[in-house]
Amino acid sequence: MRFNYRHTKIIFTIGPATEKEDVLREMILTGGVDICRLNMAHADHEWTEKTIKRIRKVCKSIKRHVAI
Repeated sequence: MRFNYRHTKIIFTIGPATEKEDVLREMILTGGVDICRLNMAHADHEWTEKTIKRIRKVCKSIKRHVAI
């Protein structure tokens, strides 16, 4: 039996330059992103919560699951 999926996963880090919805949407759709990593070096709880909600909103709108 042969499965049609790729074994390699694409991970990208979200930071100040990549946290906007349009940038997230573009990276997920064209980059084939599987996992979003949050850059916690300068993050606080508020930024983290807003960013996770933003990722989930974008994923829902394009009907694609991305792990966080």
